[in-house]
Amino acid sequence: MTEDCYKIICVVLTSIGLILDIVGVCMLFKWEPPLSGYDKKGNLMVVMSPNDDMKKEFKKNKTYSTSAIWCLILGFVFQITSTILSLHK
Repeated sequence: MTEDCYKIICVVLTSIGLILDIVGVCMLFKWEPPLSGYDKKGNLMVVMSPNDDMKKEFKKNKTYSTSAIWCLILGFVFQITSTILSLHK
């Protein structure tokens, strides 16, 4: 591969990584990871039996927050790969 090809690949990988990181952070702002036993203000919650709507909301939050964390991890992997490739020319 030529040096120009490496540069283009590095720029593309870095850009994809940054976009994934931004998407992951935005998703975490919207769907924060569920905290077990505490509300948003940090108060200990009373244990109660959740209804079906609460279970669905909890599952949705958990799914989206897990996806957001994977976006962040994948974004960093793309950026690290880009850095390694740029050093390896």
